[in-house]
Amino acid sequence: MRSKDPVRDIDNYSKCQKLLYISNNSTIFQWAKKTYRFWIWRKTVEVVSLIIYFMSGFVVAMPFMYSTMFSSSLVEKINKSSAMLKFGLAAYSVLMGISTGLFFYINYRP
Repeated sequence: MRSKDPVRDIDNYSKCQKLLYISNNSTIFQWAKKTYRFWIWRKTVEVVSLIIYFMSGFVVAMPFMYSTMFSSSLVEKINKSSAMLKFGLAAYSVLMGISTGLFFYINYRP
Protein backbone atom coordinates (compact mmCIF):
# COMPACT_ATOMS: atom_id res chain seq x y z
CA MET A 1 0.00 0.00 0.00
CA ARG A 2 3.06 2.25 0.17
CA SER A 3 2.04 4.00 3.36
CA LYS A 4 4.46 6.32 5.13
CA ASP A 5 2.75 6.02 8.51
CA PRO A 6 0.67 2.81 8.65
CA VAL A 7 -0.38 3.27 12.29
CA ARG A 8 -1.93 6.67 11.54
CA ASP A 9 -3.55 5.32 8.39
CA ILE A 10 -5.13 2.40 10.26
CA ASP A 11 -6.38 4.81 12.93
CA ASN A 12 -7.89 7.09 10.28
CA TYR A 13 -9.52 4.11 8.56
CA SER A 14 -11.06 2.89 11.82
CA LYS A 15 -12.65 6.32 12.30
CA CYS A 16 -14.27 6.40 8.86
CA GLN A 17 -14.71 2.74 7.93
CA LYS A 18 -18.47 3.21 7.44
CA LEU A 19 -17.77 5.72 4.69
CA LEU A 20 -15.21 3.62 2.79
CA TYR A 21 -14.93 0.17 1.33
CA ILE A 22 -11.87 -1.67 0.17
CA SER A 23 -11.80 -2.89 -3.42
CA ASN A 24 -9.41 -4.84 -5.62
CA ASN A 25 -9.12 -2.02 -8.17
CA SER A 26 -6.11 0.22 -8.65
CA THR A 27 -7.53 2.57 -6.03
CA ILE A 28 -7.79 0.47 -2.90
CA PHE A 29 -10.11 2.73 -0.89
CA GLN A 30 -13.30 4.02 -2.47
CA TRP A 31 -16.21 6.00 -1.05
CA ALA A 32 -19.20 3.88 -0.04
CA LYS A 33 -21.57 6.41 -1.66
CA LYS A 34 -20.78 8.71 -4.55
CA THR A 35 -21.91 11.80 -2.64
CA TYR A 36 -19.21 11.27 0.00
CA ARG A 37 -16.39 12.00 -2.43
CA PHE A 38 -17.43 15.64 -2.94
CA TRP A 39 -15.80 17.97 -0.42
CA ILE A 40 -18.76 20.36 -0.61
CA TRP A 41 -21.08 17.57 0.59
CA ARG A 42 -18.84 16.83 3.56
CA LYS A 43 -18.58 20.54 4.47
CA THR A 44 -22.36 20.95 4.12
CA VAL A 45 -22.97 18.08 6.52
CA GLU A 46 -20.47 19.62 8.94
CA VAL A 47 -22.08 23.08 8.77
CA VAL A 48 -25.62 21.67 9.17
CA SER A 49 -24.43 19.67 12.20
CA LEU A 50 -22.93 22.82 13.76
CA ILE A 51 -26.13 24.78 13.11
CA ILE A 52 -28.22 22.08 14.78
CA TYR A 53 -25.76 21.99 17.69
CA PHE A 54 -26.02 25.74 18.33
CA MET A 55 -29.79 25.73 17.83
CA SER A 56 -30.02 22.99 20.47
CA GLY A 57 -27.99 25.13 22.85
CA PHE A 58 -30.36 28.03 22.22
CA VAL A 59 -33.40 25.82 22.91
CA VAL A 60 -31.84 24.62 26.16
CA ALA A 61 -31.19 28.23 27.24
CA MET A 62 -34.69 29.45 26.34
CA PRO A 63 -36.25 28.98 29.82
CA PHE A 64 -33.69 31.43 31.22
CA MET A 65 -34.65 34.07 28.64
CA TYR A 66 -38.45 34.00 28.83
CA SER A 67 -38.66 37.50 30.23
CA THR A 68 -36.64 38.97 27.35
CA MET A 69 -38.10 36.84 24.54
CA PHE A 70 -41.80 36.80 25.34
CA SER A 71 -44.11 39.48 26.63
CA SER A 72 -45.43 39.08 30.13
CA SER A 73 -48.99 38.74 28.81
CA LEU A 74 -48.02 35.70 26.74
CA VAL A 75 -46.29 34.09 29.71
CA GLU A 76 -49.37 34.73 31.86
CA LYS A 77 -51.58 33.25 29.17
CA ILE A 78 -49.49 30.07 29.12
CA ASN A 79 -49.43 29.90 32.93
CA LYS A 80 -53.23 30.21 33.14
CA SER A 81 -53.91 27.58 30.47
CA SER A 82 -55.12 24.11 31.38
CA ALA A 83 -52.78 21.27 32.24
CA MET A 84 -53.97 19.33 29.21
CA LEU A 85 -53.02 22.19 26.88
CA LYS A 86 -49.60 22.49 28.51
CA PHE A 87 -49.10 18.74 28.13
CA GLY A 88 -50.15 18.95 24.47
CA LEU A 89 -47.70 21.79 23.78
CA ALA A 90 -44.89 19.92 25.51
CA ALA A 91 -45.66 16.69 23.63
CA TYR A 92 -45.82 18.58 20.33
CA SER A 93 -42.45 20.22 21.00
CA VAL A 94 -40.80 16.92 21.91
CA LEU A 95 -42.26 15.07 18.91
CA MET A 96 -41.24 17.83 16.50
CA GLY A 97 -37.72 17.77 17.94
CA ILE A 98 -37.50 14.01 17.56
CA SER A 99 -38.88 14.06 14.02
CA THR A 100 -36.51 16.86 12.98
CA GLY A 101 -33.57 15.00 14.47
CA LEU A 102 -34.56 11.77 12.73
CA PHE A 103 -35.02 13.62 9.44
CA PHE A 104 -31.48 14.98 9.56
CA TYR A 105 -30.07 11.70 10.85
CA ILE A 106 -31.65 9.63 8.07
CA ASN A 107 -31.13 12.04 5.19
CA TYR A 108 -27.80 13.68 6.00
CA ARG A 109 -25.76 11.13 7.87
CA PRO A 110 -22.31 10.48 6.43
